[in-house]
Amino acid sequence: MKLVQDIVQGKSGYLLEVGEQRYWVEPQVDLGANEGIKAACRPDFVLWPTQSKSPRRPIAVFCDGWAHHQASTREDAHKRSALVASGRFWVWSLTWEDVQAAMDGTLDTSLADCLEAMCFNEKGALPPPLRSLLDDDLWTRHAVAVLMQWLGKPAGEGGDQQVGRLARHAGATAFRMVPHPQDALLEEARNQLLNFWNGLDNLPCEHPARSVPCGNVSDVSLKLRYWWPGELANLSVAIPVSPGFVIFDDSRLQDEPERHLVWRRWLWLFNIFQTLPGFLLATQAGLDAADHRVLGFATSASPASSAQGAAHAAAWAAVIEQAMSSLAEGLLVLMDAGLSPPDEVGYELEQAGDVVAEAELAWVAQKRVLLMPAQADSAAVWQANGWQTWMADGQWPQQLADVLGQHGVQEDTQQESQE
Repeated sequence: MKLVQDIVQGKSGYLLEVGEQRYWVEPQVDLGANEGIKAACRPDFVLWPTQSKSPRRPIAVFCDGWAHHQASTREDAHKRSALVASGRFWVWSLTWEDVQAAMDGTLDTSLADCLEAMCFNEKGALPPPLRSLLDDDLWTRHAVAVLMQWLGKPAGEGGDQQVGRLARHAGATAFRMVPHPQDALLEEARNQLLNFWNGLDNLPCEHPARSVPCGNVSDVSLKLRYWWPGELANLSVAIPVSPGFVIFDDSRLQDEPERHLVWRRWLWLFNIFQTLPGFLLATQAGLDAADHRVLGFATSASPASSAQGAAHAAAWAAVIEQAMSSLAEGLLVLMDAGLSPPDEVGYELEQAGDVVAEAELAWVAQKRVLLMPAQADSAAVWQANGWQTWMADGQWPQQLADVLGQHGVQEDTQQESQE
């Protein structure tokens, strides 16, 4: 992971590289009606994919401290639910304990110790297709580590494949919270889960016809409720929208360290369960007041795009229009990779007032040029003057992308932070 200070949307931000994936990190972003969000909010950071056509939603990151957020859990839940329900953003909650663990160089979290008590079914009892979807690392690693794992994976074609894996993992975990319909000892649990939904109005979506209530009955202060759809058992079909909540009820807690711990678990669970379409973050007070009634799930919304991304695309469009038409396809590769466009199209190297070499494209600050085959004879002149040259033939887009990508995270070593 590499982080370099950069200017993002006219203010100080960062360029983040995780593996081969790159993101603009924009701090203190105001999101609201203009972005299709029902409840305005200001995340601490938004991670925008630099790839112009990425199917990955930007991720709104909230860095939460208990001292400040213990009094705003209902408001926090509503704002983060609105972001996810818009279909245009994901959210990710980081607590101080997550950040401290990352700074200490560890991967593990202690929050997973509550999970077994929430489940009715052992992992080994799950049908093999569902059991194979579980990824223990997603529950045993702290939120920073899981976020970096997500960011480092390419989105893939036709949607964010990593989100799909997170959702299937969440669905398999939720299946462990389905009380067996033929176990007489679990009749009270089945009734409790069903009664929750019978007492709740104004849901943002209807539950699918083939679905069953699931959740935990072991903890009144931290509850998961979900209509588990049968489609989750079939990898060949899309996961339908189905209502679900992760609920924090601090009125049931008197002990301060326990309140803090349950709050952390609440945020930790939603980081993963938000990927199941229809899931919201809630407090019991918010549910009682029907905060969710104003939310509806957008099923066909496109990932939000940043103004930085629009400016980036416009700059590349100008370059492609001016450059030789034979370069267009390769230039689109560079643009989609989120790389900086060249400073000049049709650049001349002058010495003592005379033009001694020409290049089709130039990244002036980096002293890199792309030459057309007809300009090959000038390569030695460019190199003698300290420039790096690439010829517009063969695999030039990939070769140039590799070099420009490395430069993007190394140009300011004093600002670079490596892990």
